[in-house]
Amino acid sequence: MTDGDRLGRTAVHYAAADGDADGLRVLSTGGLAAGAADDAGWTPLHVAAQAQAPSAVEDLLAVGVAVDAADRHGNPPLWKAVFCSPGEGASQRRPAAESSLHTITLIRMRLNPATKAYIARRVAEGKTSRDAQRCLKQAVCRGGRNG
Repeated sequence: MTDGDRLGRTAVHYAAADGDADGLRVLSTGGLAAGAADDAGWTPLHVAAQAQAPSAVEDLLAVGVAVDAADRHGNPPLWKAVFCSPGEGASQRRPAAESSLHTITLIRMRLNPATKAYIARRVAEGKTSRDAQRCLKQAVCRGGRNG
């Protein structure tokens, strides 16, 4: 499936929704765009974040998809993780959202040169590593490109 379905979603979107990390790797290396948006502007990262699929999120971030890509309503993938996660009520969404945020920041700290510089700058300002990571999480939640 190289073209999108009636919603504009590709096999990468569906692999992300299923949390199929192996499938994502195969599809991404096979030439399907891991950052392609569907008709609603959802990228596979939006789908993986909503599905609370941390392994899929990690794989998508590792191939360089944009962490701050916005859907047609202007919402980034992290917003999907926080407000659209499956489950009943905020008490179930919060731990899953925190897990997604933690995964996103760890991957960015490991792979993104701008994020590495951001953390180094915060530590140079006198913050501990943990405080610098907390600052990064706040920046990611705000949708900023810091880090």
